[in-house]
Amino acid sequence: MTYIEWHTEDDRLLTVRATKNSVGYDFKAPNTVTIAPKETVIIDSLVACDFSNDLWLGIYGRSSFAQKRLINPLGVGVIDSDYFATGDTIKIVLLNIGYEEITIKKGESIAQGIFHSVNIGDDIITTERIGGFGSTDVKDDDYPLTVKIYGKKYKAKYVKDQHHNLYGILVYGNANNIIFISKDVDNGLHGAYSFFGFTDNTLLDDRCWFFEGYLNLLKDVTKEEATNDFIESLLVKEG
Repeated sequence: MTYIEWHTEDDRLLTVRATKNSVGYDFKAPNTVTIAPKETVIIDSLVACDFSNDLWLGIYGRSSFAQKRLINPLGVGVIDSDYFATGDTIKIVLLNIGYEEITIKKGESIAQGIFHSVNIGDDIITTERIGGFGSTDVKDDDYPLTVKIYGKKYKAKYVKDQHHNLYGILVYGNANNIIFISKDVDNGLHGAYSFFGFTDNTLLDDRCWFFEGYLNLLKDVTKEEATNDFIESLLVKEG
């Protein structure tokens, strides 16, 4: 059965069709953003969509942006039906190809989503999606582990956090959220609530640190160095 369900914590951002005959759902900017010439930005729409696996969602640029020299550098962004299960929201990528700054105001339409019917061959794929936006670009050789945290699966690897002198795993949430999880509790760390969300479960309290901008402070290590019963409890698959 075909279904489409939109989800957002701010109803003002709810993705809707402008008219009854419109095929595109308009995405709105949650905040005002200024894009410099030749700059690419990724805007979190703060909207998620749960839809049936007989559909895929294409993210297209708005025709009115052509005059502003603002484009979707991907051409079409592809959202698969299993993306919703990652807990990630839909991201909009925009590139300013002009020579002047472009300001997009809060509430302004920034893209349109159009649903298409899935048409695939007879191939049998058993691999499931792990992680959210950008996660399918991560090579298994780089993140050979699969871990399960708060019901969601992510790619990971064994590392040493040389900044805090701690061992554990590095979890690839998405390109902007690469999270170290220590095998030991340390009061200098936190629970990475901004990515995983707030929960009554204290599983990750005082164990996390964001490292997407400081990967040079991490070192790959062996399983023996990085694991204990806590890390083992997160593991779903080893590479």
